[in-house]
Formats: sequence, C-alpha cells, structure tokens
Amino acid sequence: MNNAESLELESETIDALPIINHFIDRLGLDEIIECAMPHADPSNHIMPYTSIGMLLRNIIIGRLPVYGFKDWITLFDPRLFNLKPEQVDYINDDRIGRALEKLFDTDRASLMTEIVLKSIREFDLKMDQFHNDST
Repeated sequence: MNNAESLELESETIDALPIINHFIDRLGLDEIIECAMPHADPSNHIMPYTSIGMLLRNIIIGRLPVYGFKDWITLFDPRLFNLKPEQVDYINDDRIGRALEKLFDTDRASLMTEIVLKSIREFDLKMDQFHNDST
C-alpha cells in the first residue's frame, strides 16, 4: 500500500470559534465566570460555568435555541467549548437553564464590573469620552 492509499480526509467545522476563544481567553472570561459560580456541584457532568460559556459562544455565532445546543455543538470539536467528547451527551436545555439560574443567583453587578474593568485594561480602552445610555 502506498502513502496515498493510507490518507483519509477528516472534515471539521470550526466557524469563528478559534477567534472568539482567543478573546475569551485573553479576557480570562471562562475563569471569571467560574469564580463567580463557585458553588457548582462537582458531580455534574458539565459544570454550570461551562454551560454559560457554551451559551455565550452560541449567542456570538449561532443564536440557536437552547434545545438545539447538542446538535449544534456536535458539529464542532468539543474542546472548542471546553468540553471533553464524552460530555457532549449531557448537553440539554435543562442543564443550560439550571446554569442560567445559578448565574442569576451570583453577584452579577460585581461580575459585570470585573469583566468591564478587565476589558478596559486588556484592550487599553480609552474611557475619556465614554457615555452609558441606559434608556
């Protein structure tokens, strides 16, 4: 058998996830969310902060309903979502909903402040002409 016969083509979807993950990693966003949700049960197959990370990535590129997450994520390498391959079977809308409840129970004001301050420092954002329109 020659080398050409032993080659296989393997196709994977990556979409914009490597770019999105670069900025999420640069901000340390996964770690910030993990610290904000410290009381997660370690017996969970997928920790709530990981579910929130999946939701965030979906909002940025997919905007799919949570009941379709498992089908959506199976298109990708699970590591792009900080998942192990065996964890994909545990993705469901109930798990995402419970993670959102845990996020709601956190100190969201402090969480938002930490993310904003990290963004300002990390990307050297100039705040001399910043206006927050809360209407």
